[in-house]
Order: sequence, then C-alpha cells, then structure tokens
Amino acid sequence: MEIDDETLKKSKSTLSFHTEKILHFIKSLLNSEQLMKSKNILKNMK
Repeated sequence: MEIDDETLKKSKSTLSFHTEKILHFIKSLLNSEQLMKSKNILKNMK
C-alpha cells in the first residue's frame, strides 16, 4: 500500500489533535483533584 505525504500529514495532525484533547482532559482531571484537595485543606484549617 502506497502512503503519500498528504495522507501522512493528515494522520499526523489527527493524532496530535487527539493527543492534545487527551492531555487537556487529563489536565482538567488533575485540576479538579487539586481543587478538591485544597478545599479539604481549607476545611481542616478552620
């Protein structure tokens, strides 16, 4: 099967797009976890 440059570019950009989304998702998960932790810390300080 022949793979031309155009196909390669498309698949690369699609891949990086999904990687970006996944990274963003993980980041937001981490952020919400951090938020919960800091809320708990604040509660404990009172």
